[in-house]
Amino acid sequence: MTTGTRTRTGTLKSNNSSITSVNIRHAADGNWKTDLPQGTQVRVIQASAAPDSGGHTWYKISYGTANELGWVRDDVIVIKDEPAGGGKELEVATEENTRLFFETPKRSFRVFQGSERLHLNIYDKSTRKTQQIGAICLPSAISAPEGADVPWQSYVAEQNGRVYVARFVPLKQIELVVSDADNWRIISKASGYGGRGSAYT
Repeated sequence: MTTGTRTRTGTLKSNNSSITSVNIRHAADGNWKTDLPQGTQVRVIQASAAPDSGGHTWYKISYGTANELGWVRDDVIVIKDEPAGGGKELEVATEENTRLFFETPKRSFRVFQGSERLHLNIYDKSTRKTQQIGAICLPSAISAPEGADVPWQSYVAEQNGRVYVARFVPLKQIELVVSDADNWRIISKASGYGGRGSAYT
C-alpha cells in the first residue's frame, strides 16, 4: 500500500562510496529494473505508506526521457521540499495522457494533458533536468511551415523569453522551433525523432 500523491523533485545518490549508480526497482522493495547514475534528477510521485522491514521508506519516481516509473529507497535519494508557504506542484506525465512525445539530439519533449490544461515537459539530456511549461494547441492554419501543403498540427509554450513550437504531421514528421518571444525571430530549429502520443499516431 502506498500513500501521498504530491509531486516533488529528488536527486539520486549512492549509498556506497565505491558505487556511482543507484538501483531502480519495479516496486517498493521489489525486483531490480535498471540502474541510474547518481546525481540524476527525478520526480517523486508518492511514498510507501509504511517503512519496510529494515525501517526504510520507498519512493515511486518518474525519470528519463520517457518519464518511466520505478521505486527507490530513502537512503539513495535527496528530496527537495516545497518552499515555505507552498509551491506549485508539477503535473505528472504518463503514456496515457501524452499527446505528443519526441526527441532531438539534445532534449526530449512531451506534451500531455494535465488535470486542467496542456503542459510541455522539456528534458535536457546533458543536465538530466526537466522544466514544465503550460502549453496550448495552435490551429493548423497558423502553425504550418511556410509553403506547406499538408496538414500540420502544433503545440506552443513560452517561458523565459523563448517560444517553443512543437509542430508535426501525424506519423510523418516532427520539428521543434525555438523563437524569441519579443519578435518571433527563430533561434533554433531541429528535426524530431521517436514520435509517439495520441495526437501523433
